Amino acid sequence: MDREDILRKWLADQLTEEELKEFQESSDYQTNLAVIEYAKKFKAPEFSPSQSLSTLLEKSKDSAAKSRKLWPTRMLRIAAAVLIGVFVYFLFPGNNQVNISTSTGEKTTIELPDASLVQVNAGSDISFNKTTWKLRKKIQLEGEAYFEVVKGGRFNVITSDGVVSVLGTKFNVKQRSQFFEVQCFEGVVKVTANQFEEILRAGHSLKVIDGHLSLGNNATREPQWTSNISAFNNTPLHQVLAELERQYGITIVVKGVDTQRLFTGGFDHQHLENALVAITEPLNLIYRLDSEDQVTITPQ
Repeated sequence: MDREDILRKWLADQLTEEELKEFQESSDYQTNLAVIEYAKKFKAPEFSPSQSLSTLLEKSKDSAAKSRKLWPTRMLRIAAAVLIGVFVYFLFPGNNQVNISTSTGEKTTIELPDASLVQVNAGSDISFNKTTWKLRKKIQLEGEAYFEVVKGGRFNVITSDGVVSVLGTKFNVKQRSQFFEVQCFEGVVKVTANQFEEILRAGHSLKVIDGHLSLGNNATREPQWTSNISAFNNTPLHQVLAELERQYGITIVVKGVDTQRLFTGGFDHQHLENALVAITEPLNLIYRLDSEDQVTITPQ
């Protein structure tokens, strides 16, 4: 492993214990540590937009020269990049974290720092840090999102139920209460959650409901919610009704119905009564519109 790789892993806190020990014993360690400590001394009030960045870099060069006159130019460039990152972090503290939240019936599309696109479904939260993206490529997701990754793109999608590592280009991640599903539409993704690790290839899916894992195949070439249709395959009814509430902003009251029974089918996001018919008729249920924002579902 060359010096640049070692420094990059050290900055990202990815060195093994053996690699860290070896690095700490090297002649470069104290020099690199001195530059990082120097960077930590920067405070936001000490900066102004008019401050010359070249002056800042000259200071970093002076600090490095005092600790080791023969420090390689290549390593100096890396240290300078670290200082630039610190400069940007403190000068523009509000521009680092990106937080996107969608409300009832709302969908949106965002672009990641590597130009990958993410379509975010209703009632979902997604966040990532632009400043640390190159060192820690991770996205926090609560809800559902469809990812179209640029060629060579690599990052982790982290949910409370599992981690999806990008090895391919198009995939959907859905994480709701006691429900976790990953569908791979193109390329390959790796899914890690609790006691299992699975590699999903194009056309295959993975589902975890109440801790139980099942593998299957995709019925379509992309998630149907991106076309305003919610589709389900052997999914507990309570999950289906929760999605209906999320898309239409309504409250559903269920009386005398087993919401654990499985449902296969779908509903559209454009017309509430059509959606209710699509769910209730196959299960021999009936619905009643109590008000504009409340529906009661009972057995026939």
